[in-house]
Amino acid sequence: IHYWVLRTDDRAPMPLVADINGRLQLLLQYDPKVLERLQLLFELTAEPTGWVNGVGCQLSMSLQCLLQVCHSLLACPNFVLEQELAREVLARHRGQDVEDGETLLYHDFLNVMLGRQRRKVYIWMYDISNGKANGWSWILGTHFPAFWHTAVVVDLPEGSLEFWYGGRLYMSKPGTTPFGAPVEKRFMGHSYRSQEEIENHIGYHLAHEFEPGNYDSLTHNCNHFSDSLLRYLIHQPLPDEILHQPEMIMNSTPVLQLLRPFLNRWLGRVDAASLDGTRTTQAKQESVPLSPLALVSFVLHDCGLESVGRVEAVEGDHCVVSRLDLWHQRAVELTLRKSMVKQVLQRSQRDRFLVRHRSADVAAVVSGLPVAHRPACCWLPVLLPEITTKPSALSFRSAAEEDPVHVANF
Repeated sequence: IHYWVLRTDDRAPMPLVADINGRLQLLLQYDPKVLERLQLLFELTAEPTGWVNGVGCQLSMSLQCLLQVCHSLLACPNFVLEQELAREVLARHRGQDVEDGETLLYHDFLNVMLGRQRRKVYIWMYDISNGKANGWSWILGTHFPAFWHTAVVVDLPEGSLEFWYGGRLYMSKPGTTPFGAPVEKRFMGHSYRSQEEIENHIGYHLAHEFEPGNYDSLTHNCNHFSDSLLRYLIHQPLPDEILHQPEMIMNSTPVLQLLRPFLNRWLGRVDAASLDGTRTTQAKQESVPLSPLALVSFVLHDCGLESVGRVEAVEGDHCVVSRLDLWHQRAVELTLRKSMVKQVLQRSQRDRFLVRHRSADVAAVVSGLPVAHRPACCWLPVLLPEITTKPSALSFRSAAEEDPVHVANF
């Protein structure tokens, strides 16, 4: 039931489901019945909100109802693990205003109970024409209410932050950017990402793409950055009428194509580093040391599920990793950014053999091995002993090292 409900919710993408399940498996090491009780708790207090693809009824509960449930759990005379989770939920929401109509689906309920905080995400929309777009309809042949520059604003416990792209990536106190006051502040949804996770994602993944030399007012502008960050935060894109507006404007008349270099220089070289509360985000380099033949865990896309592979080559900011395609029963090679590699699990048997024979010629060592001991193309047996003997070594901390009360830090 747990997996079915998560998969029928289109607002619970795979990376979010993986994070929820990882936290649950940690708790299940202490109490095998905790998931069953959490499910029952949600079913008893949630209310039906509609049908999912005509298959089943979707349930939701208000945040106010969840807080009332947490108070009830603390009053329960019998100790259960959920009491500690409820105590942390109440501590995080102490002194905060609870808005009417703020509802939680099943994955929201689990995220809040397991230590995540919901943060509101907005798109702030600025009119770079300063209200003159309406008067240019006769030139463009199409009416545009404004020419949009967008930024992503996230309400964080330490204070709201505004993330935007103007040739460089900036992080500002909302309302202090060179674009003045926004015309519209559009609420987009909730995210469970912390400030550290957001900054790391921008530094490791987006800063390499959104550089000063890559800015283009038509195909690679502030709205494209907002779109990428929204997909990470709430797994939803920027509305098409905003994202594709530059293309519609440029294509409305050939004369505007002549202005493209000017717009690139104007909008792609915004100097906001001197503004109070504003700082740039620099590209971060991968910190995991990589070498050929090492077994590593990696992700194929940002915040995706981790896979295991072997490093075949390392060059610059990228590496070539081979992994097993179990469906087609063959090995495939992938070129990844180093930042997509999360952990070095173990050096392969061949790697350790070569380390012990540094003085020998590598080609001679490999070609001289008997067939039975020659490094095979399938490196999975190297990892199998670790998986079978230490089932929690790769995915979870041991029960002795982790306090379930502080699962929010996991």
